[in-house]
Amino acid sequence: MDFLYTELKYRQFINVSIISGQPAPKYNVGDLVPVSINTVGPYRNPNEKYPFLSKVPFCKPENKEKIKNFGAASGSVFMGDRVTLSDYILPFNENIQEPKVVCKKILDQNDIKKYIDIIRENYMFEFFVDHNLLVTGFLGKEEEDIINNNDDNNIGINNNNKKYYYLFTHWNFHCEYNGPHVISCRITTDLDKQVELEYGEDLSISFTYSVTWEEVSISVHDRLMYHVRRLVRSQPLEVHWLSTLNSFILVILVTAFVTLVFTTILRQDCARYHELVIMTRDDLEDVSDPGWKQLKRDVFRSPKNILLFSSIIGTGTQLLVLMISLLLLSLIGLFYPGNRGSIISSIIFVYCFTSGIAGHVSSTLYKKFGGTKWATLSILTACLFTVPFFIIFLFVNSIAWYYKSSIALPFITIISIFSLWLIVTLPLTIYASRRVFKNNDTNNNKNEESTIEISKVPREIPKLPWYRSSYLQILLSGILPFTAIYIELHFLFMAIFGHQVYTLFGILSLAFIMLLIVTCAVTIGLTYFQLQSEDWRWWWTSLFTAGSTGIYIFAYSIFYYIYRSYMTGILQAAIFFGYISIVSYSFLLMLGATGWWATYLFLKQIYGAIKSE
Repeated sequence: MDFLYTELKYRQFINVSIISGQPAPKYNVGDLVPVSINTVGPYRNPNEKYPFLSKVPFCKPENKEKIKNFGAASGSVFMGDRVTLSDYILPFNENIQEPKVVCKKILDQNDIKKYIDIIRENYMFEFFVDHNLLVTGFLGKEEEDIINNNDDNNIGINNNNKKYYYLFTHWNFHCEYNGPHVISCRITTDLDKQVELEYGEDLSISFTYSVTWEEVSISVHDRLMYHVRRLVRSQPLEVHWLSTLNSFILVILVTAFVTLVFTTILRQDCARYHELVIMTRDDLEDVSDPGWKQLKRDVFRSPKNILLFSSIIGTGTQLLVLMISLLLLSLIGLFYPGNRGSIISSIIFVYCFTSGIAGHVSSTLYKKFGGTKWATLSILTACLFTVPFFIIFLFVNSIAWYYKSSIALPFITIISIFSLWLIVTLPLTIYASRRVFKNNDTNNNKNEESTIEISKVPREIPKLPWYRSSYLQILLSGILPFTAIYIELHFLFMAIFGHQVYTLFGILSLAFIMLLIVTCAVTIGLTYFQLQSEDWRWWWTSLFTAGSTGIYIFAYSIFYYIYRSYMTGILQAAIFFGYISIVSYSFLLMLGATGWWATYLFLKQIYGAIKSE
C-alpha cells in the first residue's frame, strides 16, 4: 500500500508539473474561485449528457464579477463538456454562512414540468470548481406517499400513491485548501430550503448558496487523486489485485502447458524424426511418422485472400503498438483524472502517426508471397479499421445530434479528425507500402522459408471429427484469454459507462500483458494440435483463434448492459453498443495479429529444427 501511494504521488507530481504545463492556480484570501456549469443528464445513463442551460430552466449567468485565473477551455469536447462560467462566486478562504442569492427566477408551468421531468429521471449535474475539480449533484428529489388500499381485490396494488417532487434551491460548497491552492470541493444541499413543485400557479424561487473552507495537509500535487476519492468515484484496490492474481495464476498454468509442449513433445518428435531419416535416407514424404512433420512442404503455403490477410495483420500490429503506447503514457501519468478527454486525443494522434507500421508490415507480408497490388493493399490497410469506425461513429453522432446531446461532436471537430486522417494516416500508409515495394534488394524477393520447398500440389487434408474442427477451435479459444481480463473489463465498463474514475493503470498494464501471453500460448497450442491432425491451413485459423476474444468482449457487453447496469434509451444504447463494437473489432484485429505472429515464429522454430541436412 505504501508503494502504491508513493507511485500515485509521483505520478501526480508529473501530472501537475510536467504534462499539464500549467501549475494549479494560486489564490490570495478573497480572490474569486471560478465555478463553471457544464452538463446534466440521467444518472442511469452516464453518457447521455446535455448542456446544462439547454435542459434546465435555470438563471442565465451574467458573469459580472471579474474572476481570476479563469481559463476559456475547461474540460474536453470529447467528453461532451460544454462549459459556461456561472454566477456562483467562491471567495478563497472566506466562509459565506448566510445564504447568498445567486439569482431569482419565476417558474411558469412549462418550467415546472421541465423540473418535474428532470427530477423524475434523476438528472445529475456536473460543475467545475477551479477549472478541473469536478463536482456533481442532483437537482431535486422524488418522494412517494404510499396509500394503503384495503380492497381485497387490489392487494399489493397502489395505484393511488401520490408522488411529490422537490427542487433543491440551496447548495453548500464545502471546499478544502492548502496554502494558496484549492485542493477539493463537493456540493451538498439544504433540505430545509427545498421547494415542492406543483402545477397550478407560477413559482417565484430564489437560488442561494453558501461556502465553507477547511484547511488540509494534502499536497497540491495529489489534489486530483484526493478529490476523486473524496467523491467516492475511485475503485476498490483489493478487488483489482484479486483479479490480477487470478489472471496471473491462469497465465502460469497456460504458459506451463505450452512450455511442456516445447520441452517434451517437440523434442521427442524431432528426435524420432531424425532417427527415421537416418534409417531410411529418403525424403520427408517417405518417413512414416504422421503428424505435423509431414506438413513441412505445405505449412508455409500462401493462404487464400493474401491481400486481405496481409492488411489485417498490418492493421492489427499497428493497434498493438497503439495499445502499448497508450499504456506507457498512462504509466507516466498523462491520463490523470483532471485531464479530461486526454485518452481520446492520444488515441487519435498515436493512431495517425503509427499508420506507417501498418503499411510496412502488410506490404512486407504481401510481397513475400508474390503480391504486386501495393496501391490496393495500402488503401485497404488504411481503411480496414477507420471506415467501420467512421460509419459507426457517424451513426452514433447523428443520434446524439437528434437528441441535442452534448456528447455529439461539433461538425468542425469531425472535419478536423477526418482531415488528420486524410493528411497524415493515408499518406503514411501509402508511403510505407510503396517504400517496401521499391526496395530493390535482391533478398526482398527471397522467401524467409525458401529453404523449405513448397509442394506444387497441396496435401490432402484428412477428414476430422466435428469436435476437432477449426470452427469449434475458434469458438472456444477466446474463453481463456477472456477470463484473464473479464474482472478488469468490468471495472473499465463501470468507469467508461458509469460514474467511477479509473486510475489504476499499472494494474491494467499487467492485465494486458497477461492477456497477450495467454492469447499467444492458447493460439500456439491449438495450432500445434491442428497440425498434428495434418491440417496445414493454419493462417486464417490462428488469426481468428487469437482474435475471438473480441467476440467474447462484445458478448460480455450485452450481459453487462442487461444485468449489470441500469442504462436505458435509444441514445445510451447507441453509444454503448456502437463504441463497444468498435472496441471488440479492435481487439479482434490486435489479438489476431498478436496470435498469428506468435504462431508464425513458433512454426519457423520447429520446422527449422527438422530441416534436412
